[in-house]
Amino acid sequence: MLPQNYRGGSLRTSKNIAKSIFLGAQKNNFPVEVCFSYVKGGNYDVQNDFADLLEMGITVRETEWKTISRDKVSSIISTAHLQKSVLTEPKYIMPTDGASDFYDCDLWVIISDRTTFPVFPIKKYLIVIYDYIQRYVPEIFETTEVWNIQERSYFITTRSASGIFVTTPNTRDDMISYCGVNKDKIHLINMDFTPLLNRVENTQKTIQKPYFLWPTNTTQHKNHKLTLQGLEKYFIKSDALDCYIIGTNTHYFLSNQKNGGGNFLSKQSYISQIREIINASPILKTKIHILGEVTDAVYMQMISNAVFLLHSCLYDNGTFCVLDAAYMGRPSLSAKYPAMEYMNQYFKLNLRFFNPHDPNTLAQQLQFMQEEAKNIVLPSKRSFKKYSWQANADSLFKLIIPYLE
Repeated sequence: MLPQNYRGGSLRTSKNIAKSIFLGAQKNNFPVEVCFSYVKGGNYDVQNDFADLLEMGITVRETEWKTISRDKVSSIISTAHLQKSVLTEPKYIMPTDGASDFYDCDLWVIISDRTTFPVFPIKKYLIVIYDYIQRYVPEIFETTEVWNIQERSYFITTRSASGIFVTTPNTRDDMISYCGVNKDKIHLINMDFTPLLNRVENTQKTIQKPYFLWPTNTTQHKNHKLTLQGLEKYFIKSDALDCYIIGTNTHYFLSNQKNGGGNFLSKQSYISQIREIINASPILKTKIHILGEVTDAVYMQMISNAVFLLHSCLYDNGTFCVLDAAYMGRPSLSAKYPAMEYMNQYFKLNLRFFNPHDPNTLAQQLQFMQEEAKNIVLPSKRSFKKYSWQANADSLFKLIIPYLE
């Protein structure tokens, strides 16, 4: 169940969990039906975005998360045999699909705690938490009420879960010390990686000049300001590579998106600041090319033709783009933080790191990558098979079985 209209890596990992449950159940001769819940109005193309789920026999349900007051749930409490004492908050949210409203499901698996209000505990549920970015980069919320927001919704949703899945030791530690969850409820599950495409076809005109690729989006934890400072220092060299930016909503960084057709993102303060930084620098305007969100085929082609990939984040749970790059035989320059160090060790990626708080070291490492990328040893394509969602399906489902009993 997606409580938000996630795309990119978040959607990809969510679908992999659904597929792993489906396949794991088959391997264990456990009769289950799996459905996938996506947010209504999330601009999903069901036949394309969820084609892999539909092909497996996983149903998809358009879902609206509705707010319900504590005063209006007395009949639901009686039907669900809940005690009124479990309802400590004035408002809750419930998923509705216009049919059974997921009452027919024995177990919900909710991807992330980003719920506007706590989830009403009508059903047993697990929650998958990838990171607590806001602990390290609180400005992504653009409010001083970060802690209160979490205490009113996110933390309650998480603490009320029957079990919690995380994919990195650092997030597990955050669950205990930051969210206040009992360590016995937390399960560290395997990271998985399945390539978007097994081979790359030429889907657009080949870029003639050598370049590196910077996949990103418009959120503040992607560290655009410092990265642009580092790029400006690097671009001073006459032989510097061009940079291509791709990713969700990044077209709003373009100068012609200042008014953005009325879209609120085009007027968002942080996005406007990044756009102004680029526009004010002749060298950034010349060397940076912004393509916005692209198809999987174009994305993989852009990686395969790049000299290397740049990952600029301040903090997250790790990113798939460095895995995509390694799979396509391209090395990555990554910001150094715990999740990326863990991912580097876990997948044996041989990443090159830079300090995400120092533009000078970024400029130096960009120059290093320009000169040495071709000499960096990467894992073979064959080695990635052991990390696929298919390979992890059995172990994941065995963690879920006790919650189905």
